Amino acid sequence: MILKQLDSTELLVSVSSDCDFFCKSSRSCLRSSLVCNGFPNCPLTTTPDGSPVPAEDESEDLCSKPSLLYSLVSNRFVLIGLSLLILIVLLLLTITITRRIMVKYRRKNDSF
Repeated sequence: MILKQLDSTELLVSVSSDCDFFCKSSRSCLRSSLVCNGFPNCPLTTTPDGSPVPAEDESEDLCSKPSLLYSLVSNRFVLIGLSLLILIVLLLLTITITRRIMVKYRRKNDSF
């Protein structure tokens, strides 16, 4: 997939409920689809000494992907599904152990 860099008129949205990501250095807003897309989309700004400010929408802290375990645990449907699966396995294990105990008990009582 080839990503294209958009010009600034396509990037910015008004500061309102449409603001998914706020670029602090330039005081502008981006749509969520433009954050962590591989291109710096926050308008470039400079510090008072003239050095460029790194793109906020492509920062490593913001764009790093969470671990698989965190992704699974943070999704409530997956968490509910895993909980139900564990519950079913424990129930089947309990039934199996109970049946074995009952069979041993019956064999013991039948031998007398």
